[in-house]
Amino acid sequence: MKKTEIHIKKVDYKGIVKLIDLIKYWRKHIFRKGFTEMRKCEINLLAFDNNNKKIGSIYGGISIDQDNYDGEIYSLNCTEYDKKDLIKTELFSRIIEEFKNSDIKSVCVEFNKDAEIKAFYLKKEPEFIEEITNYEYTKRISEVYGWKDIAEIKTA
Repeated sequence: MKKTEIHIKKVDYKGIVKLIDLIKYWRKHIFRKGFTEMRKCEINLLAFDNNNKKIGSIYGGISIDQDNYDGEIYSLNCTEYDKKDLIKTELFSRIIEEFKNSDIKSVCVEFNKDAEIKAFYLKKEPEFIEEITNYEYTKRISEVYGWKDIAEIKTA
């Protein structure tokens, strides 16, 4: 069986939206309303397999809610079952590299308290920042984690 190679491509805002529309659990676990005009200039990365099929995405940029953190990962998604976290790891590593090149010194991430992605992020050893209860659009409890020094983030 041929090993799947992961190719990362930087895209504009619309490239991420098209991929997210393919992901069934997206609307259930992560809020899509975050795609605003303000975020069009942020970092958007797509992952492709050997057949040029979109298999994942990550996007982030300036931290919106956390004043003590420069950067924020807004979303990390995979369309294929990523049992060994290879796709997520490749995307995560690449966005951290992009952040470093953008002079971002610290990074945070927010996700639903019961989200599947939580285990992946906790392997990267972030600090717990806070728990947020949000009942504005839907009943949702999320957690925020962060890394004060981007140079110390475990990307592998």
